[in-house]
Amino acid sequence: MSIFTNSIALASSAFLFAIAGAATAEEGFTASFEFSPTAPVSQTYTEFQETAAQLCKIDRREVANLGARTRMEAACTEQLVADAVRATRMTALIAYHREQDQSSTPTIQLAARD
Repeated sequence: MSIFTNSIALASSAFLFAIAGAATAEEGFTASFEFSPTAPVSQTYTEFQETAAQLCKIDRREVANLGARTRMEAACTEQLVADAVRATRMTALIAYHREQDQSSTPTIQLAARD
């Protein structure tokens, strides 16, 4: 039995903002994601998240502030996953990503009517 796998490569640009100044450093990289179109969508999505998280790790010497580093890594990971999902052109994976994205967005109730 042969398993067909696809590979997508994304050119991405991660922006690192200096906390204490106006200086900005730009670091570009290419991300490769391998996947099997026959694999379960949830498995492919999880693998994309893991790959993106590894690629988006920022060395603590580059950004010492833990909160800022965590937010930057999360934003990078989110963007890479979105780009990878879109690049597959798999409607089921795109729909799954939208579902996951909506479920991770907290809803805040600002007002209520009795």
